[in-house]
Order: sequence, then structure tokens, then C-alpha cells
Amino acid sequence: ITGIIGTGHHFYWIGAPGYWQWWGSIFSALEPIPFFIMTLFAFNVINKRKREHPNKAAVLWAMGTAVLAFLGAGVWGF
Repeated sequence: ITGIIGTGHHFYWIGAPGYWQWWGSIFSALEPIPFFIMTLFAFNVINKRKREHPNKAAVLWAMGTAVLAFLGAGVWGF
């Protein structure tokens, strides 16, 4: 929800009503929260697995994707 409403701050620049700037900015600032939860979920799932995955590169890729999504779209996007 934060991502969908967060895009509203772009609507202001195409001539939409001014309230979109406020709503979009507020929800855009909240976007790092779900990204952080996604990162915690990815690490939790990997740590609680019952058997080892044979492809270590794929597991590392999944962990790295979650971390970089949090950093790139969440923290640096803020």
C-alpha cells in the first residue's frame, strides 16, 4: 500500500490536485518499512529451512536481492 499511494507524489507534477503531493510524500517516506520486513522475512526463511539447498549461489542471490531492495528502493529512495 505504501508503494501504490507513494507514487502519488508524482501525480502532482502532471496537474493532479495538490493533496497528492502530501499523500504521496507521506506514504513514500513509509516505504522502507515493508522493505525492511521483507528482508527480515527472507533471512528468517533461509535460517529456518529444514534442509540445505544444493545451489548456494541461488540462496546467496535471494538474500542479496532482499538486502539490496531494502537499501536501494527503501533507504536510498527515501
